[in-house]
Amino acid sequence: MRALFAAALVLLGCGEVAPEPALRGSAGQVYALDFAAVRCRRGTAELAVQYVARDGQVPVQLVLYDADFLADGTWTLPLVGTVVGSRDGVDLPALLEGEVLLEDYDPSPGGAVVGRFRATLAGGYSLIGEFAAAVELAGP
Repeated sequence: MRALFAAALVLLGCGEVAPEPALRGSAGQVYALDFAAVRCRRGTAELAVQYVARDGQVPVQLVLYDADFLADGTWTLPLVGTVVGSRDGVDLPALLEGEVLLEDYDPSPGGAVVGRFRATLAGGYSLIGEFAAAVELAGP
């Protein structure tokens, strides 16, 4: 995890500080939020920031629907995207509302995506995430 964080700092250039990738909130009372790495995958239109567990599962991912439309700034969820996930057959509670702050946003392959999100989930649970990753193209 520290190596990924160091790589994110290099992506941002000297003098800028990237957030340490993290997930926290009351959703952790009913759903395991631990992860080993953060990756950012670009599809045809969408971009997914994925929190990946050691076993390869993706317990949480922030999906932005139209990656080319967005820019640095604060955006409302679910208008521009959603937060979903599944671990061991258990789904993350559904997104009700939230926002994503894109601090450094370049959705092109190899570009940096840095930011944080806040979500209110079904059942009144909260989920907060920080992320910094280089964009990679999603496989076929």
